[in-house]
Amino acid sequence: MVLPFSALFMPLSIFILSTFYGQIPDGLEDAARIEGTTRLGALFRVIMPLSAPGVATAGVLTFISVYNEFFFSFLMTSGEADQWAPIVWGILNYQGQYSELYNLMAAASIVGVLPVAILVVVAQEKIVSGLTAGALKE
Repeated sequence: MVLPFSALFMPLSIFILSTFYGQIPDGLEDAARIEGTTRLGALFRVIMPLSAPGVATAGVLTFISVYNEFFFSFLMTSGEADQWAPIVWGILNYQGQYSELYNLMAAASIVGVLPVAILVVVAQEKIVSGLTAGALKE
């Protein structure tokens, strides 16, 4: 499942990162080279710290997209939930032949959403700065 998901969500990451790296001036690398660093040193000391919001944005959006993917996983496997989706399989276990435990299914759904919600709350500043980085031309 890693290879198909990489192929599905790579264009989004490439689009976000290419627009973000296009906003970093070339003069910063030249200034770091004049100060005495190598090209690799300029990459790790100047370019990578400046690109952290864009990388965080691409990572968070890809994680959310892959975490919420249902249909593609269902098509690529045999369709049995225990083979590809532990959260969905756990939720479906609360469904019986004659009764459905809706309260437990709702609680399990909330627990399944918590990792994405926590990630968005923690990385909210990086997401916003990464998405708005190329909005204005200066």
